[in-house]
Amino acid sequence: MKNNFKKIPSVHVAWQQQGFTLIELMIALLIGLIVIAAAAGMFLSNSRVYGTTESVGRIQENTRAAFEIMSRDIREAGVTACGRSDTLMGTHAFLPEIQAGVWVNGNALDIYLSNNAISNVIEHIDPAGPLRIAPAAGAAYAGDEMMAICNSDFNVLFSATTAAGGILTPTVPLSNSQGAELCFLKPASGSWSSSCDLTGASSAYVGKVLRHRWEVRSNGRGGSSLYRQLSYPNTAGNMQSLGAAEEIAENVNEMRLAFRRSGDSAFQDNFSSWTAEDWKKVVSVQVTLVFQGDETGNAAGTDNAPLTRTMATATAMRNREDLL
Repeated sequence: MKNNFKKIPSVHVAWQQQGFTLIELMIALLIGLIVIAAAAGMFLSNSRVYGTTESVGRIQENTRAAFEIMSRDIREAGVTACGRSDTLMGTHAFLPEIQAGVWVNGNALDIYLSNNAISNVIEHIDPAGPLRIAPAAGAAYAGDEMMAICNSDFNVLFSATTAAGGILTPTVPLSNSQGAELCFLKPASGSWSSSCDLTGASSAYVGKVLRHRWEVRSNGRGGSSLYRQLSYPNTAGNMQSLGAAEEIAENVNEMRLAFRRSGDSAFQDNFSSWTAEDWKKVVSVQVTLVFQGDETGNAAGTDNAPLTRTMATATAMRNREDLL
């Protein structure tokens, strides 16, 4: 039987290969790298700007806090319950500093105020006798503190052997710089002691003496900060701290001081040879603080150095305005 099937010839179809050449892949990779590098640069730049802005904001915040509290202290420096501390009479190792109101000890600024826990005097009719104040106010006083009692005539620094129940018993009779023994206030029903050489004719007040020390020192976190330490002069002639120092502003590298006395045309930063009389004439204090940003990577200044700002303020002492 004859086979009618025809042999179908084989057909070879050439399929064209589709894809990228090596050169095209390299060009695409280069373009991708350029885009990624540009995006990374923008991110780093924005991160740097953000870090710098944040650091500057913290510096400004620390500046406001430091100058606000420090200026308040300076304005009240050398103040007693009745006026100025430069007229204080008495004996104590720190009397010159207390009279001046401001003093420099090393790199620290010491500010003395004699108007803390002020109380009205109810009775003082004997130089060596008890000084009576309101019982509630008496709770603020201790037996080892230095205090200032004053009226319109006298201004005396003294200490008390006891301070309880609103009664302060002076360690020694109260007297002025000439040795005259003083009596401050006689109630209507009382009478002056025969020991009184001079007697007060106006209301009298008593207040505690405190020192506010401002200084820059290590904060224990790898940097330095501005601190304020409160203390009081005790009867032993020393300074007794009132708790731990308070950190006022962080990242403060340096504090520079200058003072203007009555008669000075400009602030003086060379005061190492000043006497107690010079310090009594100080009418204004200039404080310059150098702050540093707390980051050196994303918050750096020029040449990738740590960001720093120098801030200054000048404050007049309120109780010396008559000397300006």
